[in-house]
Amino acid sequence: MKTTIVEQSGVIVVEVEGRMDAGNAQAFEDVCKEQLAAGVQNLVIDFAGVEYTSSAGLRGILVVAKAAKANKASLVICDLQPQVAEVFTISGFMSILSIHKTRQEAITSLN
Repeated sequence: MKTTIVEQSGVIVVEVEGRMDAGNAQAFEDVCKEQLAAGVQNLVIDFAGVEYTSSAGLRGILVVAKAAKANKASLVICDLQPQVAEVFTISGFMSILSIHKTRQEAITSLN
């Protein structure tokens, strides 16, 4: 898994590529929590490049969501691939997280 941090329209975007699983979920959490600890108030996680997430990946997303809430920051997820969207739906994440189809929609929702 690879993560890249970019700024777009005043929002920090974490681009995630590859598979999110037990071997790298902690690294994902760390990258996102570092951004929140640095004072980022609007965080978008772009899953366009993620083809698979395990339960460990889902746990990592929950950890980041809780960290965002604790820091009074907004967290939005976007660009879920069909197989990842299915996992989010089955796990109930679609109803508890702010999820948008595109990065632009996600960014617009924060501005």
